[in-house]
Amino acid sequence: MMIGSGWFLLVLLLALNLLTVAAALLAGLLLQVLRPFTSARRPPAVPGCPGMSMSGCVRLWWWAQTGFRHGIRRGSCSSRAFSLLLWGFWWVYAPALLAAQFAVVMRPWTRYYLSPARDAVLAVSGHRHSWSIGDHACARPGTRQGRALRKLLLPMLTSYADELGVAITTTAAVPALARMYAKALPGLEVTGRARPRGLRMRREPERHINLTTPKHLPSSTTHTAPTEETEA
Repeated sequence: MMIGSGWFLLVLLLALNLLTVAAALLAGLLLQVLRPFTSARRPPAVPGCPGMSMSGCVRLWWWAQTGFRHGIRRGSCSSRAFSLLLWGFWWVYAPALLAAQFAVVMRPWTRYYLSPARDAVLAVSGHRHSWSIGDHACARPGTRQGRALRKLLLPMLTSYADELGVAITTTAAVPALARMYAKALPGLEVTGRARPRGLRMRREPERHINLTTPKHLPSSTTHTAPTEETEA
């Protein structure tokens, strides 16, 4: 009876993974079809920070569980438990998550910035009047790879945001990270609590002008997410 139940659960798990893979691939194709119709303002390319290729998706997919595993060893009890839950979920749904990663990277309003050494990544999603710092990961959490990328990327990204009159938003998992983010990005302030955890933060542009593309910016701006302490 137990063996039969085990096979049933295995088949059910495989079916869920296959369904998720199919849904993710379909979503990726749909996003490409909708690319010309989006009103979101995709953040510009930044010199020295290459974009994400399809092969890079596999790297980012693997770095996710590396970050979860690192989080199990740091932080409060609740934070460790949450990281353990995410790490276990990653291994159960790894094939589906890989397909989902491809779909996420293909979003036409989001740009992924890699470090020059390609050992850290940070994603910034464009909205009508703001950019949101989202996905972030590195190859070896705790070795300052993420901090090096932020030090290179954020000053240029901030300059572009000010010139375009665009706000920058992000979420800090804990107050200590909020303080670190505010130090790395002057003007970034806590605006409230995030769900399911963390603090919402926002930086208003230093000067607001018409939302047009400055001549010196890459043409990709016309289209229209810092890592946790464990990454730093």
